[in-house]
Amino acid sequence: MAYAVPILTGLTTPVTFLENAVNAAPQLIDAHVSFTAAGNPTNFNGGTLTVTGLLPEDTVAIRNQGTSFSQIGISGSNVTFGPVVLGGGVTVIGSFAGGDGSTLTVTFNANAFTAAIEALIENLTYANSSDTPTASRSLELKVTDAAGFAASGIEFAAQTGLANPFNGVDVGNSSTPSLADLDGDGDLDAVVGASNGILHYFENTGSAIAAAFTERTGAANPLNGIDVGLFSAPTFADLDGDGDLDAVIGENGGSLKYFENTGAGFALVVNVTAQNDAAVPDFSSDSKSDILWQSGSGTAAAWLMDGTSSTSVGAIGSFNPGPAWHIKATGDFNGDSKSDIVWQGDTGAAALWLLDGTNVTFAGQIGPFNPGPSWQIKDTGDFNGDGKSDIIWQGNDGTAAMWLMDGPNATFAGPVGSNPGPTWQIKGTGDFNGDGKSDILWQGQDGTPAVWLMDGTHATFVGAVGPFNPGPSWEIKGTGDFNGDGKADIIWQNDNGTPAIWLMDGTNVTSAGAVGPFNPGPSWHIEGTGDFNGDSKADILWQNDDGTPAIWTMDGTNVVSIGAAGSFNPGSDWHVIA
Repeated sequence: MAYAVPILTGLTTPVTFLENAVNAAPQLIDAHVSFTAAGNPTNFNGGTLTVTGLLPEDTVAIRNQGTSFSQIGISGSNVTFGPVVLGGGVTVIGSFAGGDGSTLTVTFNANAFTAAIEALIENLTYANSSDTPTASRSLELKVTDAAGFAASGIEFAAQTGLANPFNGVDVGNSSTPSLADLDGDGDLDAVVGASNGILHYFENTGSAIAAAFTERTGAANPLNGIDVGLFSAPTFADLDGDGDLDAVIGENGGSLKYFENTGAGFALVVNVTAQNDAAVPDFSSDSKSDILWQSGSGTAAAWLMDGTSSTSVGAIGSFNPGPAWHIKATGDFNGDSKSDIVWQGDTGAAALWLLDGTNVTFAGQIGPFNPGPSWQIKDTGDFNGDGKSDIIWQGNDGTAAMWLMDGPNATFAGPVGSNPGPTWQIKGTGDFNGDGKSDILWQGQDGTPAVWLMDGTHATFVGAVGPFNPGPSWEIKGTGDFNGDGKADIIWQNDNGTPAIWLMDGTNVTSAGAVGPFNPGPSWHIEGTGDFNGDSKADILWQNDDGTPAIWTMDGTNVVSIGAAGSFNPGSDWHVIA
């Protein structure tokens, strides 16, 4: 069988990840591709796989899948491939370097072959270290064999008559076609020369076995602007040995024009959907949660935290608004990735402090009107996915309402959803389905939990969740992403003090049970969740009746550490807000 260049197909692009998911753990880029090299599937000694175009916040790595049958493994800087026959051993197929903000390079040895390289591509992962990630980047995946040829598209047989995918194409006189995979999507595109010397580009918008061609013009034509005079005659080949196709164009006078391809490989667009994390206070912008307090006299204070240790303790703001004003929540209202504070007065009026760290840059009442004392601010969340926090309210009759916010300005203020009645209370917000938009968590008077999945002000799902109703002795205390999957989970506490976690996947409970090595008792109250150790997984914040704060650092439903937070007890007059 004749030797052919390697072929990679099935690579999905673009791929989109949620910020919290790729902050917490590496995510597979594409677990289902096809990689072949007809005629010589083992011709890769000295060849490479590279992923280029990474930003400093990006990491592309190789999942250590294991050493079992046909699995990719990592041993030091070596890449291994599990046995392919019963009783066989693990084989080193190459070594890797880079990938952490720089080009990932895998250099193959003589043991590399197509099935192993296919498995390697399917185990490439992406992670992002930024709390304000760049929305999109274009990476380039390139695989070259021992001869230096890069993976290219599949050739297809010419068709005639009504089955001709070029039927109806007419560039004028002296059409001179050439076929090549110019966009790296695994099928052949067409470039057609014409008598006027320009080049027409027809992208194959079908597939390798069912071609359909669409002419691209202007900037969408990679050969736009090239004019060789008369009778352009293009052909494509890798003339500089860099693994991509260059262009050679003949013309009427007999000369040959050479155009080097300065791009290469398969374009892989990776998008990261930012998630508004500021509902959990982080005043120091170190990606670790801090603790917000309010005293009985109204004074606001912050403890800047590094794990369970406080690095700074002090009041926030230049004045005390007094005991008639109550801190209701935190959020990022101006999209600067810094926590702000939402207040509500006894009259019902809402106010906002925009913060830069612990410095107040704006303090004032917000909203188009005062809804009155029968309405309570229940929480904040980013309901429309604009990266800025919004406010969720509930009236005494049970009605839910929302203010969509742009800084201190409300762009929408009105009720949302049907009124479930006063026996249902909003208990918090969280992104349960991982769409980058906050949802609403409810609990009925009988203990039943329910979720409204939200798309802006519209509820796309309304219903009870969970395998059972834990009863009225269990209270929902909030939400947090305990397992780092980018989706909100639910934290509960029993009247006797026992904590429990429901790990959620949308509206489905994947795990439900008590957590912790002991019950701290009814004098300890869960006041919120936050990521205090910076591992992108939620931890539990407690306060005792005597004022003492404590933190349980968590890894999923497992407690990693338990201890008092900070260096002193501020006393029972100070209340943990979040």
